[in-house]
Amino acid sequence: MFSKQWRIQAWSALDQIWDVIVIGGGITGAAIFRRCVSGGLKTLLVEAHDFSYGTSSKSSKLVHGGFRYLKNRQFDVTRESVREREWLIKNSHHLVEPMSFIMPYSERKNMKAEFGLGVIIYDLLAPKWRHNHYSARKTRQKMPLLSADWVKGSYRYYDAVVDDSRLVMRLIEETVQDGGAALNYTRVIELQKNANSKVDGLTIQDASTQGLGVKHLRAKVVINATGPWSDSLREEVNGSPRIRPLRGSHLIFARERLPIDNAVTLLHPKDHRAMFAIPWEGATLIGTTDLDHADDLNAREPYCTAAEIDYILEAANAIFPDVNLQKPDIISSFAGIRPIVRGDTNDPSKESRAHVVWDEHGLITIAGGKLTIFRVMAEDTLKLVAGQLGRPLPPIKSGSSLSISIKKQPGLTLKSHATGSHAMANRPGLF
Repeated sequence: MFSKQWRIQAWSALDQIWDVIVIGGGITGAAIFRRCVSGGLKTLLVEAHDFSYGTSSKSSKLVHGGFRYLKNRQFDVTRESVREREWLIKNSHHLVEPMSFIMPYSERKNMKAEFGLGVIIYDLLAPKWRHNHYSARKTRQKMPLLSADWVKGSYRYYDAVVDDSRLVMRLIEETVQDGGAALNYTRVIELQKNANSKVDGLTIQDASTQGLGVKHLRAKVVINATGPWSDSLREEVNGSPRIRPLRGSHLIFARERLPIDNAVTLLHPKDHRAMFAIPWEGATLIGTTDLDHADDLNAREPYCTAAEIDYILEAANAIFPDVNLQKPDIISSFAGIRPIVRGDTNDPSKESRAHVVWDEHGLITIAGGKLTIFRVMAEDTLKLVAGQLGRPLPPIKSGSSLSISIKKQPGLTLKSHATGSHAMANRPGLF
């Protein structure tokens, strides 16, 4: 599909009136793109860099409910997330895979009771019942590297892991196969507006080495799904800043230095923030931090700072003291920026992970949320878009599931489920 000439061919076909133009080629933009085309809308997706360039390639690789959100009483976010997690595990084998998490506890007051209640609530929100309690001895059998002095027992629960970039590319590729148009390395120069100052198109410039020039495009709806860059685009409609960019950094270690078969949910010894150690692609990933990101997003890519490295190492060595991880053991690091909608808290970790969709002079912006609920975010965006289209939310075409369909490929078993039913569609679907 993405042959040598695909960008030239796609560029030459841009001169038409689009139903929807989606700006942003991360998981949110890809999901909206898929939903629009599945609903029969003539849709274009543009991305300034590689598809999945930003946040969606730098996540913690988890499809999860967000266990720590329970402590912040974000029950709606957790419920929505765990149910989407279960749907994705069931319908996307070999793309979203379940993984067990060991969550050890110490003698700290109420820690065992809090974790025990937490795993029960976590399962009930799904709903399912798949957790266990392990004694200190059983915990050590399962995870010999855990601190013998600190760990007094543990709970085992289940979330899931995903290759985030692969998921994004899968959505985009199959949407293009179904008639959508997508272009990477395509920068939005400015938004176009009609006589009523309502957004009705945009000007794009080819940012690749092909030098395809500039195009002025028209659309019934323009959607801003640029994540951390959302406020920059919103300046053109005089939108006041709403995004709080939060940086999450991770460290990668060779499996030989930290060999774990189960993921571990751990609390940092200083601030008790929940973190994860995850077996990933033959290595071990530990993260994440949660800090305000003040750097210019266009000046350089986010990176794990020296202070964050010390912070992550401190957490790792508290729970795995015999391993004694040091800076020379780090084989890689990466950092991503979460596009959180700003609330009224000073603590980054207490900001809500809920998503918000709003309309400003015809520019539809979707921000917040998390990778796990990409289907929900796409559906909520299209509900608002329906008003601009002047007709009800387009139904899904025959052969597609609720929001996004992903065709069956070798090694991938997929089913299609619609809300409130389990009727099989003509084509297996992921979304």
